[in-house]
Amino acid sequence: MERKKVYGPHEAVTLGIELENAGYHFYSRVADASVDFRVRELFTSLAHAELEHLRVIKEEIQPNFTPEWYREEDQQLIPA
Repeated sequence: MERKKVYGPHEAVTLGIELENAGYHFYSRVADASVDFRVRELFTSLAHAELEHLRVIKEEIQPNFTPEWYREEDQQLIPA
């Protein structure tokens, strides 16, 4: 029987941070590549929304779920 990996709250927050970063970079690249100003504005807006989500996670959520012993370099689940 295959066992599924179970994540705790801290790992979920860390993954959320990584996903918001990835979303920001994706939307920014699409905005930069867009010729139509409406598309550029839309994707720029989406990129800024990702930054706001990232701020909320880091400032309001992460402090509640990060163990004190966890090192900064350990806080990446997806290899860069």
